[in-house]
Amino acid sequence: MIGKGWFKKYFEPTAENQHTCIFGVSGSGKTTLLYYLLLRFYEKGFNCIIRDVGKGSELSMLVGRAPLRIFVFDGVEIREEIEMEDVEVVSCSDFDEMLDSCNRDKINVISIPYHVLPANVDRYGVFLNIWKEFFTAVIDRAFEYRIQTPAVLGIDELNTIAPSSRDLPKPLRMLLHELIIAVQELRGNQIRIVGSSQGITELNPNVRKQFAWPIFKKVSESPSKKLEFETLRAIDSTVKRLTERQFMVVNPLREYSYIVEEDLSFLRPRGRLYFTGKINSDVAAYFMDTGTKKFEMLARAVKLLVDKGLRQAEVARRLGCTQGYISQLMSYLKD
Repeated sequence: MIGKGWFKKYFEPTAENQHTCIFGVSGSGKTTLLYYLLLRFYEKGFNCIIRDVGKGSELSMLVGRAPLRIFVFDGVEIREEIEMEDVEVVSCSDFDEMLDSCNRDKINVISIPYHVLPANVDRYGVFLNIWKEFFTAVIDRAFEYRIQTPAVLGIDELNTIAPSSRDLPKPLRMLLHELIIAVQELRGNQIRIVGSSQGITELNPNVRKQFAWPIFKKVSESPSKKLEFETLRAIDSTVKRLTERQFMVVNPLREYSYIVEEDLSFLRPRGRLYFTGKINSDVAAYFMDTGTKKFEMLARAVKLLVDKGLRQAEVARRLGCTQGYISQLMSYLKD
């Protein structure tokens, strides 16, 4: 078991590139714990960037706790039923403009609620592509030393970006694989994800494997079975009975903590923030078009390698992905 020093160890520099995911049923307090951890990272000087899903009452938990910088795409506005103490709202047209202003002096919030996307586009395709492009933009900047690191990306409801559903259209499944590769690359650039998911099986299993620090709120599933780690069998029944104030932590060695109890009632919502308007249709169309072009280019590049005699296993090794992904890329050109 991890002793009482788990929290200090969690914030040590050696853990900076280890992703974390908070698993729990709806209403178990995942978002509250997520924001609490991000506040702690902010206090320790990390560059904190939060992906907001438009639940304005939960975002209001941070108002007054730390200075905020909220980014919205052109066409979207924020209306508030709360005193916006030390809050800066920034309108921007792309991720370059957005990331240019992301600094550790404030907690940066990027708001792309699903409902602000234009109705005349494939909303889920655009939604997934936007976040894949976001991860790619962050990685590119990290390689070029154009983003302050160490950084933390707070992603509430990660399962809406990387769902476990096998019924997605082929282009969206391919986008999901690109997203998985992007998540892998973040780990090598001092950029850590702290996410949450509504249950273990709701999150894509290949994405789930990238999270070395699972944190369990109350869940209805058995961690040892779903995460395929027999060492977690001892907590299978415990995590099903956790209260809103309790959680359990598992470290990269799959050692688990005692039940941790934290009173986070001070983070109750202070009001509501409304996101109105629509993201500019040209911006949405750009993301959708960019995703399609990248698929075609990558698929053709893979086909050239295979045509030259490289086996799919070798191509997969060079790209750092699975053979199944290579097969999907190849079949994409046949359709």
